[in-house]
Amino acid sequence: LGTSLDGEEGSTLEADDDLGFSIGGGYNFSERLATNFALQWIDVGYDADIVEEDGGVRGINGSYDSFALSVNGILNLTEGPLTPYVGAGIGWTWIDSNIPDGLPSTGCWWDPWWGYVCYTTYPTKTESAFSYQAVAGIRYDFYSTFIRLNYTTQWLDFGSFDSTPRFDVIGIDFGWMF
Repeated sequence: LGTSLDGEEGSTLEADDDLGFSIGGGYNFSERLATNFALQWIDVGYDADIVEEDGGVRGINGSYDSFALSVNGILNLTEGPLTPYVGAGIGWTWIDSNIPDGLPSTGCWWDPWWGYVCYTTYPTKTESAFSYQAVAGIRYDFYSTFIRLNYTTQWLDFGSFDSTPRFDVIGIDFGWMF
């Protein structure tokens, strides 16, 4: 879900709502206690106002890529095929702003199909941070599969924001048990 962030010197960022992808696994210790891990990716559009050194404000827009790796502890509140659950976890998040942050680099090679090929890349501004989250949801088991609907709040511990950025996620998980 979209969010608003306040940065250093009055800079702001408005992130859009967007869809992402996650893959993970888990282990049930008992009917009530479980753990899971996930690798997530999302490409998020944003509008930002950057306060420059001379005090001027420059508006930019674009999209950033976010990759997150997390581990959660899950407590199922009831036993049975339909159960609400709560959980908490920790992780690490990498964000690539897709904003150039240096000189381009060009590499060329000979390809037997396409001939002489050159490709230019630009280094981009990236950040990484410790992240932590809380989750609440409901799970339904049928045969050896399950479906979960959840709401997750994730905080990122960046040093360049006036407060700890918070991102909210609504998730639908499908899986199988073996």
